[in-house]
Amino acid sequence: MSESTPKGSEWAEWFTLLLSANRTAVIASVATVFLVPVLLHFLITVLFPERKHLNPTIIALGPSNAGKTCLMAQIELNYTTPTNKVPVETRPSIESWRAAQKIPKEIPEDGEHIVESNDHAWIKFDTLDNPGWPEQQAAAIRQLQGLLEERTGTLSGVMFVVDSSKFSGKDEEALNVVDDSVAFLYDVLLELQRSFEEGKRTKPYRVLICSNKEDLFTATPAKKVSEKLEKGVCQTREDKARGPLKAGQEEGDEIYTLIPGGPDGWKWLEEVGIDVQVKGGNLFGVKKGSTEWMNWIRECFV
Repeated sequence: MSESTPKGSEWAEWFTLLLSANRTAVIASVATVFLVPVLLHFLITVLFPERKHLNPTIIALGPSNAGKTCLMAQIELNYTTPTNKVPVETRPSIESWRAAQKIPKEIPEDGEHIVESNDHAWIKFDTLDNPGWPEQQAAAIRQLQGLLEERTGTLSGVMFVVDSSKFSGKDEEALNVVDDSVAFLYDVLLELQRSFEEGKRTKPYRVLICSNKEDLFTATPAKKVSEKLEKGVCQTREDKARGPLKAGQEEGDEIYTLIPGGPDGWKWLEEVGIDVQVKGGNLFGVKKGSTEWMNWIRECFV
């Protein structure tokens, strides 16, 4: 045995010292009790960082007053058809909010109210609602960027909600809403394209443009809303490509924009892993309701 290895009697002396009232032994024991857990916690946190969010998430984006929060509340309350008898409570759209949601794996075709069933019959996910005021759209884009990061969870789909009744108006307010919708949608698609090109995802990102409020007399059909948005997105891309340089850019620097293509029914975006669908619906009134939107959500998890 090596001379440096403590013998049995030496071990006994050390053990006795630790149990004695010796000041040095007490300090060493207290330090060990407090420091070892802290050290272990630090090592575990560094070596095995906790994932911030693991639930699949549907993020709701779009301009203000389009019906995003009302739609998210309807999902939360398990409605599949519009109703004027049961009020849908919405939250003030001043900050984003996350909610645990579930929808049935099979939605009744007759549109009856969903009855609570066993857990195996439901698809569970989160929704992340964001205010759409122009001053807060940058924050909403950052929420989207966070979901696109590998460590913050899984983005299952993007629901971009617009007010279809504004797409037929010629007044300044309606035109501003359309322009705002186009600009916001362009930024959303650009972030999805960037994420796909950086290799953060191999399967396509699913985007549903919800043409809301189709029950209103002034509503524009979903097909026309889609055409107007796509044409506007393509025009925005061209304007960005030849627009003024931003801070830090120099003459000749390449400006990152959406890929060339379109308008062709959004098929041009499939090359960069973006699957865009447009479906009309409404949350109140007597038309087709939100069944198609609920079916799209269900398809996100198939």
